[in-house]
Amino acid sequence: MQTDESKLAISKALSSTVEIRAGHGVGAGCIIHPDGLVVTGRHVINDPSGVSLREVEVVMNPAMENEQILRASVFTLIGLWISPWFGWKMKAHILPFL
Repeated sequence: MQTDESKLAISKALSSTVEIRAGHGVGAGCIIHPDGLVVTGRHVINDPSGVSLREVEVVMNPAMENEQILRASVFTLIGLWISPWFGWKMKAHILPFL
């Protein structure tokens, strides 16, 4: 049986998970800060030749009626791949995060 606490944790995890669309394929990431920082794996950000992409699309609520696609710049921080979302759309949303 799920407790209210576990239901809340599951809800936060689901709402903070995003799809990342790179030129060569699709991967997953997780919003870790309400400003829009997204952590993902190197294999998602690198193209097939191993070169890191500079920009990707981040999709909130993929394949759902309220799907949103935002452009993200890519940078590395302490060995993690992070995508901060830039642009006016960020200001209009309070982003879910873990």
